[in-house]
Amino acid sequence: MGSKTLLIFLLFFFTATPAFATNYYVSNTGNDAASGTSESAPWKTIAKVNTILFLPGDQILFKKGDAWKEQLTIPSSGNSSNSIIFGAYGNGSNPVIDGTTPVTGWSVYSGSIYVADVTSQVTNVFVDNNYYTPAHYPNSGYSIITSNSGDKVSLVSTGFNPPNSDLAGAGISIRSVPWRIEKKTVSTYDPVTHKISWTENTEFAINTNYGFYLTNKLWMLDQAGEWYWDSVAGKLYLWLSDSSNPNNHSITVSRPSSIGIKASNKNYFTIQDINIQNTDSDGVQLNTCTNVTLQRLSLSYAGRNGIYANGSSSNNLLINDNVIDKALITGIQLSGLSGSKSTISNNVVSNTGNYGLPITSSAGINISASKNLLVFRNTVSNNNYIGIRFSGTNNVIQNNIVRNSCLILDDCSSIYTWGNLGTGNQVLGNLVTDSIGNYTGTVNAASKATQAHGIYLDNDSNNVTVSGNTVSNTDMGIYIHDSYSNTVTGNIVYQARKNGLLVQEDPAVALGTVKNNTITENIFLNNSTAKASALFQGILGNVAFGTYNFNTYFSSYVGYPVSQRVVNTMTNYSLADWRTASGQDAQSSDIGSFFKVSLGNNHKTSDDSVLYTNGTAADSTVDLGIQQYCDITNNIVSGSFVLAPFSSKILLNCFNNNDGVCNNRETHTSAPLDCPGTDTPTPSPTPAGKPGDANGDNKVDGVDYVVWLNHYNQTVTGGASVGDFNTSGIVDGVDYVVWLNNYGK
Repeated sequence: MGSKTLLIFLLFFFTATPAFATNYYVSNTGNDAASGTSESAPWKTIAKVNTILFLPGDQILFKKGDAWKEQLTIPSSGNSSNSIIFGAYGNGSNPVIDGTTPVTGWSVYSGSIYVADVTSQVTNVFVDNNYYTPAHYPNSGYSIITSNSGDKVSLVSTGFNPPNSDLAGAGISIRSVPWRIEKKTVSTYDPVTHKISWTENTEFAINTNYGFYLTNKLWMLDQAGEWYWDSVAGKLYLWLSDSSNPNNHSITVSRPSSIGIKASNKNYFTIQDINIQNTDSDGVQLNTCTNVTLQRLSLSYAGRNGIYANGSSSNNLLINDNVIDKALITGIQLSGLSGSKSTISNNVVSNTGNYGLPITSSAGINISASKNLLVFRNTVSNNNYIGIRFSGTNNVIQNNIVRNSCLILDDCSSIYTWGNLGTGNQVLGNLVTDSIGNYTGTVNAASKATQAHGIYLDNDSNNVTVSGNTVSNTDMGIYIHDSYSNTVTGNIVYQARKNGLLVQEDPAVALGTVKNNTITENIFLNNSTAKASALFQGILGNVAFGTYNFNTYFSSYVGYPVSQRVVNTMTNYSLADWRTASGQDAQSSDIGSFFKVSLGNNHKTSDDSVLYTNGTAADSTVDLGIQQYCDITNNIVSGSFVLAPFSSKILLNCFNNNDGVCNNRETHTSAPLDCPGTDTPTPSPTPAGKPGDANGDNKVDGVDYVVWLNHYNQTVTGGASVGDFNTSGIVDGVDYVVWLNNYGK
């Protein structure tokens, strides 16, 4: 082999393969003086790991079943050919990195309250690895503000009568608006006027009928399961839930500012198969890192974010298959990433901000001012506030399951963007359900009104595509607020509690801001508590919000599918009147034209329809058994059907909806309670012949479309021969959908 050839071979060999890659082992029974290169001679501490400059291809493996109360700081980078891997070895549960320090030496203070010396700041307390809530007043809920203070540094609550007037230095948490709880420190309290003051302005004005609670006083430690830390004396007071002696338990507190794993300006590494818990700050923190994989991690009780990554040059991050539970602020937070595409996929994020005392939380997943991110097939549930939040450019939020959002705060949604001036963002094929809302401690408590929406494009959001999503059990299904040039198409909104769609322009923006929104081919089927399927609110007078067509509305409960407000005038429209008044929705349809519901008679709206969804990556076959239904075009559905991944289908109980009235396709056989003593079929007959065939030539083609078009919006008696393919007595958008679904057959 020539010298030149040999040199090329050696260069390739040493750069393309981990020729000197080494496995290092770390165990609680190890020794930092050992080589660390075998299971029989492992290192002992993470501090040792933090001092070593590892080479590309090296693996640093922590023993399963062991735990460390240290921070892992990634000390070096891999390269494009070989990453450095931080993982696990052995058998049993994954190794644990814990952000706490133990507290011992407890003595009785009073009754079941014990005290121990803790000089460093205490923010989180764990008893046998279970989170404990700090002492607070009142013990549940909020005290209520009874008069406007006229400033942002005080409140008055005439009903506030604490058992102790010592409030100076206490923490006060004020629900100043439905979506925010602001924390301040009390400076003075006047028990005569019931006025509480602090020095630093709140962001929002202090208003009546909002709530507050207090923390950080020993006298508030008045029930089991709480703690108080005296920062001046350096004492931690604790009352265990079973009133037992803390010396017989493991008591730990989060180390101030503790992080589980941190990396800054490091690249090409993987962290996997490690549990990270009970940190004061982030579970994993990445600062300007590229080509990083985080996978199969379990993170719990992060005092800020479960996973946090930032930096304009950060790119090619893969955050995959992790479980993140009970992060306080955000489950996964990515800020300012503007490099190549990064992916957040297959993660389970739950209970973000949804434990302990009510606080301001951000989101299960928050993508902030970032580009080219894919948020794909994550499950995000039980959120204090928002499920998935995004801003930036060319981000894709796709095939995620988001459920149980807005559990602590209100005026929020499952998927949300605000002030998003970027372009190319897409919200595709997500399954969103149960945005709940929480009015406690707000002005809405008396009316019990919530503002918890499904997909919310807020304040100047533009050029966002919302397509193929399924939204169920939310206040507004899809909400476009003071936003423009968005596309909403092919979505299903089911059982919305207020409106399936709301488009609104209000005094916060200039007249004409809301425009050029395209809303097509959506299905809006509301709950009986709702009003119109779609509401267009032009509070400033502008209602030229965009283009709407080929949508399916539902008027069976309220008698009208669309409402429009112009300044202070609200008008409810039938679909025909809406077309005339607006020039919109020419080919849209109203399920209420053929599906009738009689409310009352102890009728349950859940008997009227059913939503089938498929939240998996594979096709799913739905077996209806002996049940028969109608689809949204009044065609009979029976037997079985296939749902594609992350899709859904609404079926109507047209054969028996238990409303006490014999209607739709009900007979005595199919609905004996609704149709007692008769076997005569009721209206809405099955269309005869091939659906969509008007001229009887057994083909569905352009000739049949012309027949439909010539009779469009007319009341007829000729059935399919005049374009009334569902024989409802009117030629409308439902008939067009029948023709379209059968075209070419």
